[in-house]
Amino acid sequence: FTTKMSSFRLAANLAFLYTDRPLLDRFAAAKASGFGGVELGFPYETPLEDLVMARENTGLEIVLFTMAPGNWNNGDRGLSAIPNRQREFRESVATAVRYATALKCKRLHSLAGVLPEGWDDAVKAAYEATYIENLRYAANLLQQNDITLMIEPISTFPCYFLRHGSQGVDIIRRVNHPNLKLQFVFSAFFVHLLVDINVDL
Repeated sequence: FTTKMSSFRLAANLAFLYTDRPLLDRFAAAKASGFGGVELGFPYETPLEDLVMARENTGLEIVLFTMAPGNWNNGDRGLSAIPNRQREFRESVATAVRYATALKCKRLHSLAGVLPEGWDDAVKAAYEATYIENLRYAANLLQQNDITLMIEPISTFPCYFLRHGSQGVDIIRRVNHPNLKLQFVFSAFFVHLLVDINVDL
């Protein structure tokens, strides 16, 4: 089985690669490795003008980064599904749009957040309703700025709300907005699988 994927491109995730150097220096390292684009994690602690300069100096496309996750050190892993924190979520969307516009980034990832310990079906339903409401808000605002909203199932965070691909597809259907898309991790396992079945990238 062989197929051509002529539009297939790989981007370096600077949250995980070249971590022996500061974030701004990772752009040049990615460029030297042959990448044409990079993904950022949470770039908000780096001055925006410095990020813009790093992008312009290397000519790299910033393909995606993630909205602020709340207080990471206190256990937050996103805000979009968390009841009673909608104002904080909307502020994070506005900040992300400002960064994305300056960096000419066309995709933003929104972390859902984690369910509380001891959650039950009623709690999960409240999280789901909040998630759908917040995603509709963000998808609409991002569409006005020509930016696509992305969600990603993550199974490595304990009690993360969005854990499975089928759940992500269901959420997208229920949000029912053309500017909301599903992303996934293109893992080393999948790369090896493609090589094993002789897919030509």
